[in-house]
Amino acid sequence: GRYLSIVEPTVLCGDFNCVECPNIDKRGGIPTQGAGGSRALKNVCSQYDLVDSWRLANPQEKTFTWRPKDNSIACRLDRIYTSKQLSVQSHKYIPAYFTDHDGFSVNIIPTASRKTGPWKCNVSVLKDKDFSADLEANFQDWCTLKPGFNSLGAWWDNIKSRSRSLVIKHSCRLAR
Repeated sequence: GRYLSIVEPTVLCGDFNCVECPNIDKRGGIPTQGAGGSRALKNVCSQYDLVDSWRLANPQEKTFTWRPKDNSIACRLDRIYTSKQLSVQSHKYIPAYFTDHDGFSVNIIPTASRKTGPWKCNVSVLKDKDFSADLEANFQDWCTLKPGFNSLGAWWDNIKSRSRSLVIKHSCRLAR
C-alpha cells in the first residue's frame, strides 16, 4: 500500500467509526451498522498483519470510547492496530471532557529480531555496579507490567527482551 508497509513495523490508530465485535464493542443501537467498514478494516488488518493490541490483551472486556450526549449508544470506535513485530507494553483509554470520544495512551517497543544468529550476553557487564543498580530499579518497574500481559510467559519474554536491551546499553557504555 501507499501508506502501510508489510515489512516495516506499523501502528494504525484512530476513530474507525465501526466495531469489529458488536457483542462486546457496542451497547445499544443497530448491531450491524458499520458492518461494511468493519469488513474493510478486517481486510486491511489481514493484508498488513495488524492486530488490535488492546483487544488482544483484553479479549472479553467491554470498554467503550464513544457515546452520544444522551448515552443511548456506546461503542469502542477508537482502536490501536500494531504489527506483530511491535510489543505493546501498556495501553489505556483516557476519558476526555472536551469531546464525545475517549483518548488513548500506548507504550510500544520493537520486539527483538534475530537476523545475525543468537545473541550472547557479555557476562562481564554482570559485575558492573551501575548495571546491577539499573537492572534492579528497572525490574521493579517491569513487575508492574504483569497485568497488561495475557500470560506470565508473555510477560517473561518481554522481560528477557528488556534485559537484553539493558545489557547491550551497559556493554556499550563499558566499551567506551
